[in-house]
Amino acid sequence: PDSDGLNLRQALVQEREALDALGSGPRVQSLQRLDAVGRALQGLPSQITGTTGSSTAKPWWQAALAPFVDITPSRQNGPLTAAEQRNADDALQLELTLARAAIERGDRAGRNTALDRVEHWAQRRWPDSPALRAQRAELKALRELPLQANDAVLGSTLQQLRTQTDRR
Repeated sequence: PDSDGLNLRQALVQEREALDALGSGPRVQSLQRLDAVGRALQGLPSQITGTTGSSTAKPWWQAALAPFVDITPSRQNGPLTAAEQRNADDALQLELTLARAAIERGDRAGRNTALDRVEHWAQRRWPDSPALRAQRAELKALRELPLQANDAVLGSTLQQLRTQTDRR
């Protein structure tokens, strides 16, 4: 009934509206996007089929050695063995788990470190493709997402309660 109670009630209503506007919150949104990246990475093809048609002329030595040797430019990742693919998949899942844990803790540095390692393993595991580049861009966007709500209204009710108890 007093003015302090009215101010407290108004602050509580404003804070509740701010929380409703946030939706599920930045951490939950980050976790959902990270899960989507993990699923998309697992759906990437292990090898890119080359679209080399008869219109592209190969050098004579490459045409002669093609039946015996698979020539891969050194700037690209070579084909991984099945064991290397399993190891890369396991390492990728570990890093995704570490990124999830860091997001849940609100640890920005830990999240960014884990996402850097996810990107490293993704580049090593899958050949360069537009789909892989899209997932790398999504990882970069995830690094930029906040983990805390930055609304000035949040916490105002608690602050007013503390002020009221300090006065008494």
